[in-house]
Amino acid sequence: MSLLLYEKHFTLTNGMFDEHYGIKPYALLDIFQRIAGDHADILECGTEFCNKNNYAWIIVRQEVYIYNNPTPMETVVVKTFPHAPSRVECKREYEISSINGTLYAKGCASWVLVDLSTFKMLKSDNIYPLGEFVESTIFKDKLFKPMNVVSEENYLCDYMVVKSDIDIYHHMNNAKYAELLFDYCDYKAVEINHFAVNYINQIKQNMVMKIYKYVEDLKTYITGTCDGVVIFTSVVDKK
Repeated sequence: MSLLLYEKHFTLTNGMFDEHYGIKPYALLDIFQRIAGDHADILECGTEFCNKNNYAWIIVRQEVYIYNNPTPMETVVVKTFPHAPSRVECKREYEISSINGTLYAKGCASWVLVDLSTFKMLKSDNIYPLGEFVESTIFKDKLFKPMNVVSEENYLCDYMVVKSDIDIYHHMNNAKYAELLFDYCDYKAVEINHFAVNYINQIKQNMVMKIYKYVEDLKTYITGTCDGVVIFTSVVDKK
C-alpha cells in the first residue's frame, strides 16, 4: 500500500512576515489549509467530492509548534499526512522545512466532514482510500484545548468581522483567527513558539465579537464571544 503522505514546495512571500522578519501565524495556517486541500483532492475527498455531495470539511481545532524561522522569498518543503480517522474526527498533520531539511514548524488540525444541508457531522472513518498512514510524532493525543478567559476584567475590545475575513462558506475563515491572535498578543512573530485555536461556533460578516485577553507567564490566552456565545478560544506561547 502507498504511504498517505503529500509533499509540495511553496515560496514564502514578503507579506507572510512581520516587520521583524518573523513568519506570521496566519501564513502558517493558510499554507496548511492550502496543502490539505491539494492532498484531499488527490485522495478524492476534496473539492469535487464535497461539491457533488453538498459537504464541507470544517476545522474544529488546530495547533502549531514553531522551531525555527524561515526567510522571505525562501522556497520551503511542506508535507502533510492524515492520521487514521476516528468515527467523525480526521486529524491531519503538517510540517514545514527548508530544502536542506531544517525544521521550521509542525502543525496539526482536527477536521470533521459536515453535511451542509443538515449541518450534521458525518462518519468519516472510511473516507480515505486504502493506504499506509504515517505514524504521528508529537500529535498522538488530543490537540491542546485553550481555556476560556471570559471575564469583565479580561475584556479587551470589540472586533467587527469584515468581508476580507469571510470565505466561500460565508463565515470567518479559520486561518483568519490567527491574525487576531497575533494582533492582540504582545509578541513579535519570531518570539512565538506555539499557538492553538479551538473553533467553537462560526461567525459571519458584520457580526461583532467581544475579545478577552489573559496573560499568564509566557502564555497569552484570547477568547472571542458574540452575543454571549463563545466563538473561539486560543493561546499563544512566547519562547
